[in-house]
Amino acid sequence: MDVAIHHAEKAFKAALRSGNHQLAGCAFHDLMLLKVGLEQYEEAWTHALNALSLYQRDNPRIPALAHDVALLLSRMGYFSAAMTVFEKAMPFVRRSYERVLILSNLCRAAAACGDRMRYERTMREIEQIRVTGGIIPASSWVHLAHAAHTAGDWVRADELIEVSLQRSHTGYIEMSQALAQRIAARTAGDADVLPEAGSEIERVRDQLLRKLEKHTGPGGGPGTVPPEKYPLE
Repeated sequence: MDVAIHHAEKAFKAALRSGNHQLAGCAFHDLMLLKVGLEQYEEAWTHALNALSLYQRDNPRIPALAHDVALLLSRMGYFSAAMTVFEKAMPFVRRSYERVLILSNLCRAAAACGDRMRYERTMREIEQIRVTGGIIPASSWVHLAHAAHTAGDWVRADELIEVSLQRSHTGYIEMSQALAQRIAARTAGDADVLPEAGSEIERVRDQLLRKLEKHTGPGGGPGTVPPEKYPLE
């Protein structure tokens, strides 16, 4: 992880020196994801703001950035702010694998917001993808287990956390183990934090929604590599 962060930091510095703001934005975007993985949310938020300020309207990674910033908002507890962004980013996703990533995060946000209809519909859509042979990413299992935990949907929660423990990769195994203990104890799940009116959280959410409203090109999926359209000179 340290090596990845080092290279991403070198990338945004080199891109800024060469005047390539779009590629610098991609590097900040990657740094944001790395910091989210380390649960360093304050630093991740700073990188998210930098990426958002540098991406132009035609950047194909805007839908991916919107999803990833919404993921960060969720990790910070702002589930209702994140939910609207997840929904707005969804139409830009073409591949089933990526759609499941967004659906699982949307499901968790819906549960935290007490939106039973969205929770149930996203659960059912993912189940339909699974039974028809679609791929469910490892991270999605733990987010779905979180959603069921928060919703008090204990049968699903027990089933999903078992699958998550079996299929989680290194980055999610500790999260799955901790969640398994909370599910077993039947503790309370996620709680939605409401941003203050006019706060930076609210402004960023609104900015992402505007960018998605104006975006017309196909989006790169969550976690995709920077496009070669913006090479470093």
